[in-house]
Amino acid sequence: MKNNLYRRDGKLIYIKQPEFNELEYTQKLWNDEKTMEDIGGVFNFPKEKWQLFYQKMIYPSDGKNFYCLIYNIDNVPIGEVSFHGYDSATKIARFNIKIEDKYRRQGYGKEAIRLLLEYYFLEFGGQIMMEKVLNRYPESIEDTFGFEVIRQQKGEFTYRISKSSFLTISKSEKKNICCVVYDGVDFMEIASTFELFNLLNKVADKEIFDLYTVGERNVKASNGVDIIPRRGIENELSSDILIIPGGSSFNNVLNDSKLCNFVKNEYKSSDFIIATGEGILLLAQCGLIKDHTIAAPNFIVDKVQVLSPSTTISGKSFVDNGRIVTARGGKSSMEGTFKIINAIVGEELTEKLLEYIE
Repeated sequence: MKNNLYRRDGKLIYIKQPEFNELEYTQKLWNDEKTMEDIGGVFNFPKEKWQLFYQKMIYPSDGKNFYCLIYNIDNVPIGEVSFHGYDSATKIARFNIKIEDKYRRQGYGKEAIRLLLEYYFLEFGGQIMMEKVLNRYPESIEDTFGFEVIRQQKGEFTYRISKSSFLTISKSEKKNICCVVYDGVDFMEIASTFELFNLLNKVADKEIFDLYTVGERNVKASNGVDIIPRRGIENELSSDILIIPGGSSFNNVLNDSKLCNFVKNEYKSSDFIIATGEGILLLAQCGLIKDHTIAAPNFIVDKVQVLSPSTTISGKSFVDNGRIVTARGGKSSMEGTFKIINAIVGEELTEKLLEYIE
């Protein structure tokens, strides 16, 4: 797999730029009558057209287009999502999504839209997304993401969504943040991360985040401080954000099957996982970063590749895969945390937090 093919994970599905041979699914999708009937019918996509499409939309791309296939958690392709025609002056692009007919009405499309919009607004730098459709979106889609109808003509609906509306629309729910603790855990990573979220509660003048620690027993941190976990790993916590900090004595953690099962269960329900330093090894041990690109400190790279051979190590200080954020540790842990804060509360409150800290 090319190391620079983008992937972003959700709970039900993930989106990924396809390898060249995976365009066989695109060909099948565009030729499916039931899937294509609401957008004018099937479209012929012979193999001789694949190369031009791939170079323009996927790799190396012309900088104006972005194309991903949508895969379910069993790694089966179920549709496509993309934007095209990006104008760097206006920062506007056109949006497209198709879910194969037999996979519709299962929540896949809604999550794929969110993942693409997160990439477009938070990473690519777009400001507005437009789409023209024959059938109006369900109210749940309009309300969840902030799509608005700006034109209705001859049975067609033109939708518009801005970055500000996307980041504002559904950020009001209180979030539970759970931090895993173990003997030798890096105390400063826990303290600095918790302090950041607590400061955000203060800046917002309301409790956006409820923070707690979880572990099997009372533990001694790297600096000798005793930590009494607020929750036990035998409980199903359904946290919104799970934090796995680094620390010493991590080999003992890797042999802890109870902790690994806890992390796997939390992954199913959580919106985000932040793993830093040696904490990334636990994700590898649990099989949660297969076929992912991650950030990792140099001293654990060999261990990561033994535990998860299909994982690619990036040279970046932190990597955001949608649900999993990995960071080398130290300053990069804060950078990864700010990325998640921005995704949850939006730019305005994030900027207020930065001003408060400065």
